[in-house]
Amino acid sequence: MTKLSASYGQTIGESARSQGTTRHTVGPAQSSRVSTTGACTFKTSRNQIWLSTRVPFTHTCTYIHSCAPNALFRWNEEMFAAEVRALRPIKRGEEVTMCYVPELEGYSSRQERLRDAYGFTCTCELCARPAPARALSDGLRAQLEGVTSHSDELPDARLWAWARDVRARDDALLGALEKQVAMMQQELYVRPEGWLTVARALVKTHCALGNAVAARRWAVCAASYTRAATGTDGGWEAVARNPEQTVWWGVRIKAGAR
Repeated sequence: MTKLSASYGQTIGESARSQGTTRHTVGPAQSSRVSTTGACTFKTSRNQIWLSTRVPFTHTCTYIHSCAPNALFRWNEEMFAAEVRALRPIKRGEEVTMCYVPELEGYSSRQERLRDAYGFTCTCELCARPAPARALSDGLRAQLEGVTSHSDELPDARLWAWARDVRARDDALLGALEKQVAMMQQELYVRPEGWLTVARALVKTHCALGNAVAARRWAVCAASYTRAATGTDGGWEAVARNPEQTVWWGVRIKAGAR
């Protein structure tokens, strides 16, 4: 079986059957129209789905569960197709997983949901942590839930106010944003809605400070997660190529020079 690595949004879909269970690994592109930054699209037909609001998919319903998944399901209304998109770089031969339950719930709640609905106990990387680590994880996930559930992204008005305030510290916003990044990394959290709230703010903050390398890195991150969520980069690839062309570029520096 051919096995390839995958980056954000790259084609996923080759499967291997073992003991009656379909276990999906990263496979080759299934269509020439899907780029390496696109998605694996499972086209629907009358033989594969019921054409109603309750739709069973012959491919997407068999992905293995993980509380720290590396892929997500997305419905493409324009193409009337189901898509499975990578949420992080996937190693060669690595299993493709999705999360069956709300990812930011605590360990006990996730396990209860999985036992009640699917009849199994999860032993993924996150759930296999020792009890003290799981308790710490529950606390961090509660904090992340508070941030992501309300789309608590730094408003542009606050960013502009900081950028133009010569009395404000340069790291006044960076500290809080980097703390959120550290929490998401520790919790293996890769949902687009969480990362986009921080990535977009970090792009603007680093642009205001004139940090081209950091601005490009976070613009690439924003483009990747926007693509995973919507199918397009949302204009962030252009920002990654030329952060100096944004309206945010050097605003903080200019304010200090006045």
